[in-house]
Amino acid sequence: MSPRKRNSSSQAVRTGRWMATRDEPFAVFVFGMRLNRLRGLPRFVWGLRVLRGVLRDLDAHPERGFLAGRVYRAGRTLVAVQYWESFDALDAWARDHRLPHRKPWQRYLREALGDEAMGLWHETYLASPGSWEGVYANMPPWGLAAGVEAVEMQATKGSARQRLREPHPPAATFRSRPHGSGIRAAMAALSSSGISSERQSESRVAWARG
Repeated sequence: MSPRKRNSSSQAVRTGRWMATRDEPFAVFVFGMRLNRLRGLPRFVWGLRVLRGVLRDLDAHPERGFLAGRVYRAGRTLVAVQYWESFDALDAWARDHRLPHRKPWQRYLREALGDEAMGLWHETYLASPGSWEGVYANMPPWGLAAGVEAVEMQATKGSARQRLREPHPPAATFRSRPHGSGIRAAMAALSSSGISSERQSESRVAWARG
């Protein structure tokens, strides 16, 4: 699947219930950036500029193993949820000093680790077949299903408890289509007070892992 706009909410809505399907393990990377004090706004805006550059870089290099992702923003908090082909792919990307996220991450640790004005966080999860599910009803390609195949669910598919005990069936598949690049001013809607109202926007990648 092409990486271009794998998470775009402008893609066609898939009517009915669909399930993401993937036979191989994958990694889920969740990270966030929070503006704790208004004096941290300049650093927060700097972080958004860095993020745009990182997203453009990942769009240009699908071989790095990024499957799909999305950034959500609520008030002063920014949260990204990302899916990677494997932990090894995520770890290799995160630790590569040639890539555009590394120097900003090191700068943050050097200049702002003792400053509570802006905070960063991340969580990493490893998913294996049979340990997860993704179900989408009347949604465009979303979450993991924006980066892997999705199958239409049958009415007799049963409960989540039952589904997680059996492999995803081989059914007619639906692949989301590529659509553009970048996050289209995902974080640019800062109000004059420094924080915009709750909103969400597209993303491709996380900030960085330590």
